[in-house]
Amino acid sequence: MPSTKIVLAGASGAIGQQLLQQLLLQPNQGQLQAWTRQSLPVSSQLTQLPLGADFASADVAICTLGTTIAQAGSQQAFQAIDLDLVVAFAKAAHQAGCRRFIVVSSLGADASSRNFYLRVKGQMEQAIAALGFDAVHLVRPSLLTGATRRDVRLGEQFSIGLSRLFRPLIPIRWRPVDVGIVGSFLLSLAKTDTIGVFVHENWEIHHHHAASSPH
Repeated sequence: MPSTKIVLAGASGAIGQQLLQQLLLQPNQGQLQAWTRQSLPVSSQLTQLPLGADFASADVAICTLGTTIAQAGSQQAFQAIDLDLVVAFAKAAHQAGCRRFIVVSSLGADASSRNFYLRVKGQMEQAIAALGFDAVHLVRPSLLTGATRRDVRLGEQFSIGLSRLFRPLIPIRWRPVDVGIVGSFLLSLAKTDTIGVFVHENWEIHHHHAASSPH
């Protein structure tokens, strides 16, 4: 991987942890900054910054910030994180000179959706796409598996259990995806230098994993 300066928001979350581990293993990883609310393992390669802090210029900004309405406690609190905070990070990244922005959204994101969660995700995508980055990558995974959060709810556990049982029968468009696989996909996007706004659906994440896995 060429020496690339990266700033990552959400490094303490399920996907962010996986991505951070993979970034730190890259032999030629450039300057790495993490915009996070929690302390991370100390590394000479990593500069840790509190949420909202200014950060040095970087080539790529990656955002894995996100919560659920149940975790946030209300729709308003959810929107404050998944829309307002994500867009605030994107604006800060653009002002700091980042040319490329990668963000984890959600399967079904749609600014006109009747579903509040999907509507907020869609509004976030629209806001970021309009900021003027050279490249924007909107990544839309399905239900995430492999997370080690202590606050995984009973409903999530049940859904994940069912998805594992019926995985071969679930079309790849909706098939649940491991957080490590999403992290690997984000890393691959950080290595690209294409121009434009790109939407990466769940099936693309699975196909990338299959193509990059040893056979």
